[in-house]
Amino acid sequence: MVGNAAEINNVFINEVAPAGTTVEKGAWAEIYNANEFPVILNEGMYIGTEENLAAQGFQNFLIPAKGFRVVETQALDIQPNQTLTLSAYYGDEYPRVDALPLREVEENATWGRFADGGPDIV
Repeated sequence: MVGNAAEINNVFINEVAPAGTTVEKGAWAEIYNANEFPVILNEGMYIGTEENLAAQGFQNFLIPAKGFRVVETQALDIQPNQTLTLSAYYGDEYPRVDALPLREVEENATWGRFADGGPDIV
């Protein structure tokens, strides 16, 4: 299991619903762990935008191997044409673990990577 921010890799912002869905009313993002082992997003790990990399921190956010977790993002006030980022703070920098460009989408619609953790965004 990996939990140190400096060691986090192969973790992706996989799917986004900036206007929520019928199941989850608020904005959310799915974080996918492509590793063969679980990871914990903890102190030093953040989801945000290019304008505010450290907008929302994680605490004991366990993602199983080859699995995902959903994080609420309504507090980020994400807007179309921004880039949602997953960053690790260490060494006085915020290296990007992953990023997903945002676009305008209707309520109850999502977009993201296909297949999980892949390079294609649909």
